[in-house]
Amino acid sequence: MDKRFDIHTVTAIVIGTIIIIITNYYMHLSSSFSKEWIVQICSAVVIVIAAVTGTVSGFLMPLVSSMIVGIALMGFDVTVEFLILALFGISTGHYMEKLGVRKGEFNGIRIIDFCMLQIMLSIIAWICVYPLSDFYTYGRDLRETLNLGVFHCGISIIIELCICLPVLILCNRLFRQKRLVEDAQREYLYDRK
Repeated sequence: MDKRFDIHTVTAIVIGTIIIIITNYYMHLSSSFSKEWIVQICSAVVIVIAAVTGTVSGFLMPLVSSMIVGIALMGFDVTVEFLILALFGISTGHYMEKLGVRKGEFNGIRIIDFCMLQIMLSIIAWICVYPLSDFYTYGRDLRETLNLGVFHCGISIIIELCICLPVLILCNRLFRQKRLVEDAQREYLYDRK
């Protein structure tokens, strides 16, 4: 994958940031959703976009959206959300650049690698990062947040494997078809000369 900061990366960052901001805004208006559920939904968006576009968008989407949401919701503390989303975005983006979703090479053992990565990231994010950052940010009891973290770790794994994985497999097929079309066009142009 190209390491440059191109128009596709910028577009992905803008689209991902808009989705995260809208999700945060409307879910904060509804009092039935906690901040943990907001992070769950936003992490699915970050994982899919970071897996397709790379590490840069995996970091900048949570950064920009957290700053805008913090300002728009007048002081809403988004430290915990930013830490978890940035962990998912950077790790998934970095690892998926090597797995090759954009090249159409995401199959077999690479799918299993993705699943194992997401399970490990969920454990780290929800059982390690979430309780500690919630303790330092809000002063909540560690036992309470650890129990909540274990619950959300399970939900996160289900979301990533049932939603993100099929979307990435579909993206992989689209990129593979695009590559086949480009190869056929290149071959046609080469044969014409």
